[in-house]
Amino acid sequence: MPFAPQPSPGEEYFRFVAIFTWTHQEDELAAKRFLPYIQSFEGTGIHQETAVCLYLTGERTVIFSGYSNSATGLQRLCSGIIFNTPIQGRFYHAVDAVEIMKALPQSR
Repeated sequence: MPFAPQPSPGEEYFRFVAIFTWTHQEDELAAKRFLPYIQSFEGTGIHQETAVCLYLTGERTVIFSGYSNSATGLQRLCSGIIFNTPIQGRFYHAVDAVEIMKALPQSR
């Protein structure tokens, strides 16, 4: 297989992806809201070594991905960014594509 799944840091962790978007009018506000989380994920339950933060240039979109052991920690992350702002955020449980391929009958 060309891709190797990133190993989970432990049984209590689940994989997630968070996608945040905003418009050009909120650029300064978005920068202020994201900066603390780009510097540290403390208090969010996110496993620091598995965390990835990507900014999609030209799209005004930030993507966080990794493993977390706390759904409420992810809620704190989300509310810390979007509360009382026009910034929009969506969270997903994510499954590695290699894990999906292993589960398909034709791959056995």
